Amino acid sequence: MNHLSVVSKIEIIFPKDGKIRSRKVVKRSNARNTGKYPSWKMKRMMQWESVHEGNAMRILDATPSVTSFTEQPCEITYTLNGIQHRHYPDFMVIEGNCRELWEVKTEADANLTLPSKTGVHS
Repeated sequence: MNHLSVVSKIEIIFPKDGKIRSRKVVKRSNARNTGKYPSWKMKRMMQWESVHEGNAMRILDATPSVTSFTEQPCEITYTLNGIQHRHYPDFMVIEGNCRELWEVKTEADANLTLPSKTGVHS
C-alpha cells in the first residue's frame, strides 16, 4: 500500500494583467484535438482541449443556475512526497455564491494513478 505524505505547500495562481486564462489551449502546433466554443453566456470564444471539455461548455451555457465559467482559470502548484507538481484545472464555475474548480475527465482517465515521480508535472 502506498502512503502519501502531507502536501507541504500549495499555491493557486490566477492570471494577471487582464488575461482571461492561465495558459493558452489552442495553438497551431498542437498535436491533439483542440478547438473553440462560442459561449453565449460568457460572450466570447472559449478554448477547449478535449471533446469532453467542449461538451461541458455547452452544458454550462445551458444551465440557468450557472452565472459564469472560465476555462484554464488558474495554475495550482504543490509539493507532494518531495516532488513539485503543476496543474491547470479545466474550469472555474460560478453558481450563486459558490465558486468551484472543475476537472473534466472520462471515467477511465479519472481512475489513472498519480503522475510519475520525476520532475515537474502538468
